[in-house]
Amino acid sequence: MTIDEYRKKILDLLKASSSEIEVRSVLKTADEVLKDSDISESSKKQFWVDLYEDLGGDDYELMEKQASSSLSAIVAAAKEVIAKKVKE
Repeated sequence: MTIDEYRKKILDLLKASSSEIEVRSVLKTADEVLKDSDISESSKKQFWVDLYEDLGGDDYELMEKQASSSLSAIVAAAKEVIAKKVKE
Protein backbone atom coordinates (compact mmCIF):
# COMPACT_ATOMS: atom_id res chain seq x y z
CA MET A 1 0.00 0.00 0.00
CA THR A 2 1.35 3.41 -0.93
CA ILE A 3 1.20 6.38 1.40
CA ASP A 4 -1.49 7.97 -0.78
CA GLU A 5 -3.57 4.79 -0.60
CA TYR A 6 -3.13 4.76 3.16
CA ARG A 7 -4.20 8.41 3.37
CA LYS A 8 -7.35 7.57 1.40
CA LYS A 9 -8.02 4.66 3.75
CA ILE A 10 -7.70 6.98 6.76
CA LEU A 11 -9.97 9.51 5.06
CA ASP A 12 -12.56 6.76 4.55
CA LEU A 13 -12.31 5.82 8.22
CA LEU A 14 -12.80 9.47 9.16
CA LYS A 15 -15.86 9.57 6.89
CA ALA A 16 -17.27 6.61 8.80
CA SER A 17 -16.56 8.16 12.20
CA SER A 18 -19.51 9.27 14.25
CA SER A 19 -17.76 11.03 17.13
CA GLU A 20 -14.72 13.09 18.01
CA ILE A 21 -13.42 10.17 20.06
CA GLU A 22 -13.52 7.94 16.99
CA VAL A 23 -11.74 10.59 14.92
CA ARG A 24 -8.98 10.92 17.48
CA SER A 25 -8.60 7.12 17.61
CA VAL A 26 -8.31 6.85 13.82
CA LEU A 27 -5.70 9.61 13.73
CA LYS A 28 -3.76 8.13 16.63
CA THR A 29 -3.59 4.79 14.84
CA ALA A 30 -2.45 6.51 11.64
CA ASP A 31 0.24 8.34 13.59
CA GLU A 32 1.49 5.08 15.10
CA VAL A 33 1.58 3.36 11.69
CA LEU A 34 3.54 6.26 10.20
CA LYS A 35 5.99 6.32 13.11
CA ASP A 36 6.66 2.59 12.63
CA SER A 37 7.09 2.91 8.86
CA ASP A 38 10.30 3.39 6.91
CA ILE A 39 9.10 6.46 5.02
CA SER A 40 10.96 9.74 5.33
CA GLU A 41 10.01 12.42 7.82
CA SER A 42 9.10 14.76 4.96
CA SER A 43 6.74 12.12 3.53
CA LYS A 44 5.12 11.67 6.94
CA LYS A 45 4.59 15.41 7.23
CA GLN A 46 3.22 15.54 3.69
CA PHE A 47 0.74 12.78 4.62
CA TRP A 48 -0.70 15.04 7.34
CA VAL A 49 -0.71 18.11 5.09
CA ASP A 50 -2.54 16.22 2.36
CA LEU A 51 -5.04 14.72 4.80
CA TYR A 52 -5.71 18.17 6.24
CA GLU A 53 -6.33 19.47 2.72
CA ASP A 54 -8.67 16.54 2.06
CA LEU A 55 -10.77 17.83 4.98
CA GLY A 56 -10.37 21.50 4.05
CA GLY A 57 -13.37 22.68 2.06
CA ASP A 58 -16.22 24.53 3.72
CA ASP A 59 -18.71 22.44 1.79
CA TYR A 60 -16.95 19.12 2.38
CA GLU A 61 -19.37 16.45 3.61
CA LEU A 62 -18.19 13.37 5.48
CA MET A 63 -21.51 11.60 5.65
CA GLU A 64 -25.01 12.59 4.67
CA LYS A 65 -26.49 10.91 7.74
CA GLN A 66 -24.58 13.14 10.15
CA ALA A 67 -26.15 16.37 11.33
CA SER A 68 -24.29 19.47 10.23
CA SER A 69 -23.29 20.42 13.79
CA SER A 70 -21.99 16.91 14.40
CA LEU A 71 -20.16 16.98 11.08
CA SER A 72 -18.58 20.32 11.92
CA ALA A 73 -17.38 19.03 15.28
CA ILE A 74 -15.88 15.89 13.73
CA VAL A 75 -14.08 17.79 10.97
CA ALA A 76 -12.86 20.40 13.48
CA ALA A 77 -11.50 17.68 15.77
CA ALA A 78 -9.67 16.02 12.87
CA LYS A 79 -8.22 19.31 11.69
CA GLU A 80 -7.07 20.19 15.21
CA VAL A 81 -5.18 16.91 15.62
CA ILE A 82 -3.71 17.09 12.13
CA ALA A 83 -2.60 20.71 12.53
CA LYS A 84 -0.61 19.70 15.60
CA LYS A 85 1.04 16.88 13.63
CA VAL A 86 2.04 19.23 10.83
CA LYS A 87 3.66 21.62 13.31
CA GLU A 88 5.79 18.87 14.92
